[in-house]
Amino acid sequence: MPSEKDISPVPVAGKWYRVVITDTHSTEDWLSKIAGIAYGDIYAWPQIWEANKPMTSGNPNVIFNGELIFIPERKPQKKKDLPDKKFDEFTLIIEGIEMPVSVAKITRTMDTCADAWTASVPWSPGENIDVDNALLPFRYPKSSAYLGGQLLVNGYTYVVTPEIIKTGIQKHLECASFTADLVDSSCSQPYEKSNITLFDRCKQQLEGMNIDVIDEAQTEGVFWRACATPEETKFKHLSSLAAQRSAILSNTKQGDLLITTAKIDSKPVATIEEGQPGFENFVSTFNGRELFHMYFTHGHSRKKGVKLNGQAVDDNVPLSRQIRINSYDSDKGDINNIAEYKKNQEYVKALSISIPTPTWYSDESKKILWEVNTIVTVKSKTLSIPDGFDFLIRQIDYEFVNHGMMSTLHLIPPQAYSNKPMILPWGNNANIPKILPDALPVVV
Repeated sequence: MPSEKDISPVPVAGKWYRVVITDTHSTEDWLSKIAGIAYGDIYAWPQIWEANKPMTSGNPNVIFNGELIFIPERKPQKKKDLPDKKFDEFTLIIEGIEMPVSVAKITRTMDTCADAWTASVPWSPGENIDVDNALLPFRYPKSSAYLGGQLLVNGYTYVVTPEIIKTGIQKHLECASFTADLVDSSCSQPYEKSNITLFDRCKQQLEGMNIDVIDEAQTEGVFWRACATPEETKFKHLSSLAAQRSAILSNTKQGDLLITTAKIDSKPVATIEEGQPGFENFVSTFNGRELFHMYFTHGHSRKKGVKLNGQAVDDNVPLSRQIRINSYDSDKGDINNIAEYKKNQEYVKALSISIPTPTWYSDESKKILWEVNTIVTVKSKTLSIPDGFDFLIRQIDYEFVNHGMMSTLHLIPPQAYSNKPMILPWGNNANIPKILPDALPVVV
């Protein structure tokens, strides 16, 4: 049996918990309450019951005050595709209930750690008690969205907005991946940890959140000092560490945290040409103020008093534009690579290229959905790339309007999430000096 120090005062996954008198109602209600606290999901109570059958009386209706139970780590509940759906159907399922939807939008990204979706649901109060309960405010019900029967996103419904419109009553819902809690929540202790990998630091910050970490990038090396502030969000802290390994924090369709890299060497999934259906009305912006000529990076070494310094040069930008970046990196990391990665990443903010398409799919058979972190070839006279250029899809907006489908692809140069040389379709600016003059100060 566990010692007192191993017993948690509240139900926590992976910990022991002592039942208190307020928990002794009918077992299903009791386990629902415990599961709601431990997992954030009252419907996961059977997992706690199964884990404690050998120790309890064997009767699910008999629970004793002071009884010790073990709260197991939650078993992953993998959502499956819906094979019977048509290619142009949008499906929203909340707490196992398929909801009628009039308008919906899903936004998937490769670098924000969480996806989001919205939907307007026609609603008749009292018609279906399960729907009424699922759409109550502050219930955080589980939500999954599908396109053509394929699972796209899985998470919680966070925002419920009841509305009276001409055709009746509807509820506008705003949902997000489970990993949205990383974006909103402050870092957990320990705020500072030495000799830790990116994967282990992610696991540490996700403890008790029932979110798995998948390291698709297979990041190597340790941080001699991973340091966060109490006010810093988990995502901000972890994404800054990921950037130092040329990695990105994304999320899976199931809602788990994904450590990945930009797939810049993959083959294009399709070619989109200006003048094709959908690719007719668009606006792109190129903001040079987001870019700098020189990126100075300075960090800290294990050796006391020794600083690490690196730099990267962007030949496309005037010499006068400079910026300095602080980095907590290990001696094993190449600080010049960190500067190169930061330089390239600025193009995510500097370029805004959004291409509309009349479908959710990248193939004519309507079987392969557009996916983030894939390559697409774009041919456009308006963008000064008539012969075509391969872009990386950073974000996709899938829309379901008037029972029709369309997508918007948000594109960046493929090297924007790497420390490899940046390649732009318009070439480099030959009038800008490529070597930093001796007169400019160098960080030491």
